[in-house]
Amino acid sequence: MLPEDLTPHSEPRYAVGDDVWVRKRHPPGHTRAPRYVQGRRGTVVRVDGAFSIDDIEAHGGGSVADPLYSVRFTSRELWGEAGTDGDVVHIDLFERYLQEAG
Repeated sequence: MLPEDLTPHSEPRYAVGDDVWVRKRHPPGHTRAPRYVQGRRGTVVRVDGAFSIDDIEAHGGGSVADPLYSVRFTSRELWGEAGTDGDVVHIDLFERYLQEAG
């Protein structure tokens, strides 16, 4: 049995319109969650289905499926005063990178 962090699942936990936080995680090797969005709050704008997580597969962990979301961040959320009102950035993120923004 895989540890919980590697347990594949395909049913999405989040829906369009849900606010989420991106977890701060810095595992060795590559991650598809850019550091500039880690610890930031965004809104789910699209649910794309479940796909194999490149990060795990590339490091010999096999194919582990996880729901993939498009998450919208305001430029102010990402860059504070350096951001511009009305500008947004969309990042595709796997569910395991996210947590509920309670």
